[in-house]
Amino acid sequence: SNLDGGVIALDPASRITLINAAARKFFQVDRPCVGQPLLQAIRQPEIIESVQRVFRDRSARDVHVEMRTDDGLRRSLRVRCSSLRYGDVAGVLITAHDESEAKHSEEVRREFVANVSHELKTPLAAIKGYAETVELALGDDPEAAKHFVSQIHDQCKRLERLIADMMTLARAQAGAQHLRPTSVDLDEVIAESIATYAPVAAARQIALTHRHDGDLPSVVFADREATLTITNN
Repeated sequence: SNLDGGVIALDPASRITLINAAARKFFQVDRPCVGQPLLQAIRQPEIIESVQRVFRDRSARDVHVEMRTDDGLRRSLRVRCSSLRYGDVAGVLITAHDESEAKHSEEVRREFVANVSHELKTPLAAIKGYAETVELALGDDPEAAKHFVSQIHDQCKRLERLIADMMTLARAQAGAQHLRPTSVDLDEVIAESIATYAPVAAARQIALTHRHDGDLPSVVFADREATLTITNN
């Protein structure tokens, strides 16, 4: 009764002997149906056909069903029909799992990647064009060259933001298991981060320095990439 997944049991005559609350919700069954043929309660052709095949050859079938709820929302169900035996009685067990959220997340991810891939082309093309122009303008027009270098910097920042968004999405989807804790030397991580950002800081008259407190440990147990991200931030 408390399962998130839907469960329906059928007898050899394809009559419903058990249906839980989740299955009633998934298939919008709002009236008593135990003892009635499955077709009277559920009118999904894919499920009816799968049940019939299981009765014929006793091999499990998996189908995906798209449904609309009463409030107009789309529900994506993964349904498995398998043989159910109790003594000499052979029926069918139907289990259903709602994959709407997972499918929506996958669609959002695909759309995001497609959009980012398109967006990446614009700054890359601009950087390439500006770089070629700078090469031509260095000798004849230094001021123009400076302007184009500034444009290259702006486009690089745009690329950094796009890539950061992609990395954030990838880490969020990977979850905690994405982390790989190991022995990490914080001094090395900080030195790497400073080396990366020192040119940017110097351009703004900022000096990046790191002084290690001898009373604190240098080696910690952490995910190195995550620690580098923290340091970069």
